[in-house]
Amino acid sequence: MMRDGVSNDILVIPIASDTTVITQVAVLFLSFDLTVIIAVPIFRALI
Repeated sequence: MMRDGVSNDILVIPIASDTTVITQVAVLFLSFDLTVIIAVPIFRALI
C-alpha cells in the first residue's frame, strides 16, 4: 500500500510540471511565430 501512495504522489507531480512546461513551450512557439512573421519580410527585403 505504501508503494501505491508513493507512485500516486510521483504521478501527480509531473502532471503539474507538465502543464507549466506546456504553457512555457506554447509561449515560446508564439514568440517564435512573431519573430518569424517579423523577420521573414526583412529577409525577403534584403534578398
